[in-house]
Amino acid sequence: MIGKIDRQVLEKFKIFQEHEKGEAYRDLDLESVEFEKVALSDERYFEINPKKSEIEQSLKTSNIDVSFVPLEKINSENGTLDGSGTKKINDVLKGYTYFKDGDVIFTKVTPSMENGNFAIAHNLVNGMGFGSSEYHVFRCKNVPNKLLWMLFRSKYFKERAKRTMRGSGGLKRVPLDFFDNEFFPIPKPQNNYTSYDIQKAIVAFLEFWKVEFTEVYRNKIAKMRPLLDTMKQNLVASTFKLDSKIVESFNEFVKDEGFDVKLEEIEFNEITYGDITKFNGGSSEYKKPYYTNPENFGEYNLMTGSLEPVAKIKPLNESDIIKAPKLSFNKDNDAGSTCFYHSEDFIVGGHHYWLEIRDSYNDTLQLKYIYFIMKKMFEETMFYQSKDPKANSGVIANIEFVFPKNTKQYNSIDLQNLLVSYWEMVLGNFEKREKLFDRALELCDKLDEAFLYRTFSKIEWSK
Repeated sequence: MIGKIDRQVLEKFKIFQEHEKGEAYRDLDLESVEFEKVALSDERYFEINPKKSEIEQSLKTSNIDVSFVPLEKINSENGTLDGSGTKKINDVLKGYTYFKDGDVIFTKVTPSMENGNFAIAHNLVNGMGFGSSEYHVFRCKNVPNKLLWMLFRSKYFKERAKRTMRGSGGLKRVPLDFFDNEFFPIPKPQNNYTSYDIQKAIVAFLEFWKVEFTEVYRNKIAKMRPLLDTMKQNLVASTFKLDSKIVESFNEFVKDEGFDVKLEEIEFNEITYGDITKFNGGSSEYKKPYYTNPENFGEYNLMTGSLEPVAKIKPLNESDIIKAPKLSFNKDNDAGSTCFYHSEDFIVGGHHYWLEIRDSYNDTLQLKYIYFIMKKMFEETMFYQSKDPKANSGVIANIEFVFPKNTKQYNSIDLQNLLVSYWEMVLGNFEKREKLFDRALELCDKLDEAFLYRTFSKIEWSK
């Protein structure tokens, strides 16, 4: 069968030719090129699973080192392999799949196949590698290995391969006869261009669009995401440190909300819970207020500087129903590594504590403000415990709270509410940005897939 390449691909190819990276192919008339429909098992173009008998006997006699590439050494994200691990050739001749530099590895077992664990072998030790029996190996003849690799990595091809998998449970595999009915478009020569030249031009074209367009966005997002995560983690701490950007942002926010206050003018009281120097058998020495259980094990007080209980932290039993609003956090293993604010009634198993502000402090402490402070501390691992605290365990926790002081216009809880609203606004904007990142990456994937699909499968075939 003879075919012509898809119209949309042709239009994009002309743009590529006008770019400096496509200059070498400027006189290639891809629209006039005819393609032959070739099965992936066609021995004129592909050798599947090369025989080990081609290995020179002298290499076996000297028992050379070769690369050993198990499944986990193929990166599904970028389709590369790590061939740095080695074994002696005589240790892997039996039971492992053989390949050489330049071969294309197709991982046939689920879920590796669906994940795109395909790679072009390169930089192998002594140019030779062995790996999992779950590989099909393709050696290209007069076909650029990268073009075949692009076909394997395309979503539509993996979906077709998945439908043919055989086996049961988690051991389904793509059978070898699948490739008898899957086709590869081989271009016929045109003018001064050989078939291989035209295929190289198509590879350059596909890489051009990926690098110049979709990869640009992926790289930008890859750089911005860690910055966004850092900003989220440091939001509360940066507020108290009066970071210049936070100050500017907060002041603009409160002005829009109709408040006459600036972040740099707010004064804070610092209360520290922790720093117990000794706690044994009911007697204690302490320098600062602390969080502990001086009386009954299993229930803990948040204490003020005068040792007045501000709030209680209580252990939860299985299926306890707690009335909202409350804070809860993990008490086993990494105690405090997770912290939750509950706006509705909730049920939590026996691996959590919950915090309840005493009635006398309800007008001076905002629970969600405390949540943001505690969450920050948990992320900084200031609240780490390996098991439930006991009376003789020494320092139980090191918790620092910073509360805004009353001003002439606003009391402390008003300012706490304002800070909470600001933090929620900023985090909400971060969440929107992350969703935009996700959508942009999805669009990049769709664009890449569209180019691959139209290049390989939207060819107009005629007999």
